[in-house]
Amino acid sequence: MKYRSLGKTGVQVSELGIGTWQLGGSFLLAGSWSGYAPIEEEEAIAILRQAYNLGVNFIDTSDIYGLGRAERLIARAFQGNREKVFICTKVGGIPDGVTGWEGDISPSHLQSALFRSFKRLNTDYIDFYLIQAVFLPSQYWASLEEAVQTLLSFRSRGWIRFWGVSLEKPEEGIEIINRYPVDVLQVRFNLYSQEPCVEFFPLAKKAGVGIIARSPFLYGLLTGKYHAKSRFPREDWRNAWSKEILAKVHHSLKALKPLLEKDMKSYVEVALRFCLSSDAVSTVVFGASSVSQVMQNCSFSDGQYFSSALLQRLHEFKFPI
Repeated sequence: MKYRSLGKTGVQVSELGIGTWQLGGSFLLAGSWSGYAPIEEEEAIAILRQAYNLGVNFIDTSDIYGLGRAERLIARAFQGNREKVFICTKVGGIPDGVTGWEGDISPSHLQSALFRSFKRLNTDYIDFYLIQAVFLPSQYWASLEEAVQTLLSFRSRGWIRFWGVSLEKPEEGIEIINRYPVDVLQVRFNLYSQEPCVEFFPLAKKAGVGIIARSPFLYGLLTGKYHAKSRFPREDWRNAWSKEILAKVHHSLKALKPLLEKDMKSYVEVALRFCLSSDAVSTVVFGASSVSQVMQNCSFSDGQYFSSALLQRLHEFKFPI
């Protein structure tokens, strides 16, 4: 496993981190499933421990993954090893049985949510505490100043080590960097979602802001595993995907194949190496539903990155979705 500095935090994190949305399982919210098909608790813990055994020290989660189940699993998996891993959890989403989700980054909610995460994670500090912007309305910028000051106060008390935002769009990250002394930012980045490369990554790198890349597989779409006839379990939120979307992505990957290096063995490898080849990215967070997937993914942290010529060709590739 290779390690990188997470911006100017000085923290050395594994260039591959393990995400826990899949491990949290699913629950019904306002008539729709939120999350992935359930994974047995012991299997989820085995996934986390295998990642750790292979050198992963960055664990990404959220207080809403499985309504707290993911955080509780992390506590079990790393009991006795808390100081050896960096936990990044997120806040801001509140489940509502009528509308689905509501956002809240008021000081009172941030503090109460932090203390609840402490209990679930069995810890008295969080390494990286991020506002989860995807749940917040566009007007949340008006209250962001107060939220930032609240997080800074948490840091001064030793409750959190660093703060940041899990972005919905890279443009949000540009505005945050220009307005606040942010430590880390999380952004969706993959072969299909390459927008961060244009302005956001260069600015973040110049400012010393650590970048956490999420969704390298675009929820599994970029693994090559799914096609028009694919079906997902009833409790899996992806069950709502249309046949058309699945077919388009499947054909896109076929069209992408001629651009790839001859020794690329799978689309999974391509997806991860693409993200890892960006020097602005500190860690790439992947999800896994089995120990074998963890082993496969971690095998690609070997210092073999794409050439600038191949990256340019991949940047120019257009997915028809």
